[in-house]
Amino acid sequence: MNQLLHPKPSEVLVAIWARGHDSLDSLIKLFTHGRGTHAAFVRGNGKIIENFFPRVREREFNEKDLNSVEIYRIVGSTKTHWKNLEKWFDQQLDSPPGYSIRDLFRYAFNMPPTKDSSCFCSEWVLRGIRLNLPEKLQPLVRLPYKDWASPRDLRISPRLQLIEAPVISKD
Repeated sequence: MNQLLHPKPSEVLVAIWARGHDSLDSLIKLFTHGRGTHAAFVRGNGKIIENFFPRVREREFNEKDLNSVEIYRIVGSTKTHWKNLEKWFDQQLDSPPGYSIRDLFRYAFNMPPTKDSSCFCSEWVLRGIRLNLPEKLQPLVRLPYKDWASPRDLRISPRLQLIEAPVISKD
């Protein structure tokens, strides 16, 4: 089994792909004007939980991820924040919101988000952070629409601290 080394239960980890995640990479780079094409969380079990077409899913890290993913710690996150997010992850997997290509285009053309639960990857990551961490730990709090940001925007937030590249172990 491939997996990232388990994060400590006191830190919230966000995974951001700088390139090479999927076929939408070039389009997302064009829309967002920077590095960062996909965003997800790293669960306590070392797996990725992400909103990727068609809906939220959990999966193992793979060899391809090693060349393109960066892992960030949310500075100041605690064991309580981590536990809250883990509960939220389980709820999301029980009733997964869909991935919204429509919202991705709405973001690119500076239009407001739709009102339903579907969203694109970084919108889903920001939603999870907003619902489970206090405002002082949130990476982007002055957005006109609370969860409306790209992976690139997350990547440059001072609240996220880059940690070492993922280490894949084969069990």
